[in-house]
Amino acid sequence: MGELLLRTNEIEVTIDPDHGAEILSLVEPSTGVDVMFSTPWRERAESVVRGEQHVISDDSQGRWLEQYRGGWQTLLPHAGPERVVDGATMGFHGEASMARWTVSEHSETEARLHCALFTVPLQVDRRVSVSGSTVTIVDELRNVATMDVRVDYVHHPAFGGPFLEGDVQIEVGARRFVPDGDTLDARLPGEQAYLWPTVADPERRTRPFDVVPPVGVAEVTFGTLVDFDAPWAQITNRSAGVAVRLDWDAEAMPYAWLWQEFAHSEGWPWFRRARVIAIEPSTTPTGGPDRESVLVVPALDQRTVEVRLTLQRIGGEG
Repeated sequence: MGELLLRTNEIEVTIDPDHGAEILSLVEPSTGVDVMFSTPWRERAESVVRGEQHVISDDSQGRWLEQYRGGWQTLLPHAGPERVVDGATMGFHGEASMARWTVSEHSETEARLHCALFTVPLQVDRRVSVSGSTVTIVDELRNVATMDVRVDYVHHPAFGGPFLEGDVQIEVGARRFVPDGDTLDARLPGEQAYLWPTVADPERRTRPFDVVPPVGVAEVTFGTLVDFDAPWAQITNRSAGVAVRLDWDAEAMPYAWLWQEFAHSEGWPWFRRARVIAIEPSTTPTGGPDRESVLVVPALDQRTVEVRLTLQRIGGEG
């Protein structure tokens, strides 16, 4: 099918239906700023996705990362490391993020796509639309089995490039942050809840959590934003005069994963080359004893989930 372009005068969105219906770029036209992250190995990942180069990894996480170009994925029916559920092996970050989606309609401002999953009995009907400076994704999850199905559902928009350079700040509607207990965090021990953005262990902190460190400072963070007063998050680059705001369905996704990699991780595949922030509306925490999804699709029924991203021009230096 090839890539789809949706656009208005205020936003341009590129979608790849052949690989997860992922959003590869999200551009503010007046500045030309693409707020999406691109991996250091994006050129090779493009070759792998197009079948021009073989995957060399023998596990699902490695295969996923070899094809990871950056951008925005939907993690369904599983998010995180591979595991077996109801006899099916759920690969890293789920089947939908790598599946080929079928396009049924496409105009300048809207695309409709669908995908039938194999690891769970779900069919997904998706509408992606742009209006003004906002892109909206609405997924209808239809259960075709005579039993209820519980699934992970996580939106995985990763931001990077020039958008993270300069004066950058994060704002969220959450009151607390819980570092992931299975992931090395350079600043905080896991499995504890910290007030956002103030942390109760100041001697371990190098900066406020809501302030993005300048280029050259190495840090990593992974965990769950919880206790939302309202389901929203915003990253603002005052230097570039651009902000992105996420709003989502709090009933379906009461959590948001926070992943920050600032040239910290020494091993494969990062080798201290990435600078990225992802704020990921989610049906589940990243880990811990409460790591169970709240999203259940009843037998022969459906659930509708919506998320919106608004790309805003603000007063800035540029």
